[in-house]
Amino acid sequence: MLNTPTVLSSAIAAFAFSLGLNAHAADAIKVGVVTPLSGSYAPIGKQVRWGAELAVKEINAAGGVAGRPFELLFEDEEANPPVAVRKSERLLQQDKVDLLTGTVNSGSTLAVGQVAERNNRILVTTVSYAPSITGAQCNRNVFRVNANAFMQSSALTSWLTKNVAGKRYFFIGPDYEMGRSSISAFQDDIKAPGRHRRRKRIPAARGKGLHPVRRPDPVCTSRRHHDCDRWQRHGASAHAAQGIWPPLR
Repeated sequence: MLNTPTVLSSAIAAFAFSLGLNAHAADAIKVGVVTPLSGSYAPIGKQVRWGAELAVKEINAAGGVAGRPFELLFEDEEANPPVAVRKSERLLQQDKVDLLTGTVNSGSTLAVGQVAERNNRILVTTVSYAPSITGAQCNRNVFRVNANAFMQSSALTSWLTKNVAGKRYFFIGPDYEMGRSSISAFQDDIKAPGRHRRRKRIPAARGKGLHPVRRPDPVCTSRRHHDCDRWQRHGASAHAAQGIWPPLR
């Protein structure tokens, strides 16, 4: 898995030079970091913040870009697309940021990408997985520096079919853009010749439980870390006790 602070540091540095050529040397390059700082995605947003602060500290200590330092402006988008749009518009219109980054939820990234296009600014995502971000719904203002759902799925299915071939696979994910695209990618990969049965379930993003699935062999999930942890510690162990599926290893 890619290290979020390192990837975000690289992303900001990669776009720094082009931004640095468009203003006087005394002006700071303003980066709007629209990221979840509250709610269930806050631990990921915290890593995004660490990465941005690390990048700015290193770049500014080295003299900035073309004599221009970086300035970070943070907004909590709560992993909620309408909130992300509102906060991004404020950063662009009131704070006059040069660059947007930080979105985690794929729905937020897609929505903020449209804001970036309307305002002729760049959005860089370092976390969001949905292929549509740089595929069907891509625009020239949006860049991604992390693996998408199809890349992740390809690695997973290659490992599964090599190490647990001929089994019945079960995939569980959250019911929004990232979960749906991850499951779709997994299904497409696992349908390839020589690969075997698969089942899926997409619970609500804040689902309250799991429905029984009889004896799948590997169980895969794209749920966020808190949900995954709760499911593994409580839900999966309870279902294993009922003989619905074996304990996770």
